[in-house]
Amino acid sequence: MKIDKVLHFAFCCACAIIVSTFIAHFCTSPTPAILAGFFSAFALGIGKEFGDYRAKDNTWSNNDLLFDIAGAVVGSMGGFVQLLI
Repeated sequence: MKIDKVLHFAFCCACAIIVSTFIAHFCTSPTPAILAGFFSAFALGIGKEFGDYRAKDNTWSNNDLLFDIAGAVVGSMGGFVQLLI
């Protein structure tokens, strides 16, 4: 597996953990925290791919986007874990 895919996963996972954990401190239900973490990390992934698409000699990568989604899903569970602690 290319290091690029690992970086996509790790970055989106870290972003989702940070956002979902932060939101979990302000609500009693895990749903808003999980959704906020997922969508914020996924939006960053789409933004990165759009930037790649617009850059010279670069293309949009659906595989990168899949790793972004996987990282966002895993990381967004941080909000749920934070509520359990």
